[in-house]
Amino acid sequence: MSKGKQKGFKKKQIEIRDESMAPYYLIKEDKQYVKMLEGNSLPQGYYVKLANALSSISKDVLLEQEAGQIFNLKRFMDRSEEVNNQIINAVHV
Repeated sequence: MSKGKQKGFKKKQIEIRDESMAPYYLIKEDKQYVKMLEGNSLPQGYYVKLANALSSISKDVLLEQEAGQIFNLKRFMDRSEEVNNQIINAVHV
């Protein structure tokens, strides 16, 4: 008996895209979420929990939005929370 996946095996997955997460999106696989960047075929991260994947995306989105800015710690934490809430609230429309 041969080992490994059978010929023609295709992994079951769901792609999750939303404007609030752009340019990032998620792929839900069997036991994990894979963070992807639009136009890049290499995964940006692997997460077991959706909340952790969204938190990582919100930090990256914040970095893109505020690149070059100087923040004190409170302002950074506040902006991080704002971006995270924007992503989470996108589903509560």
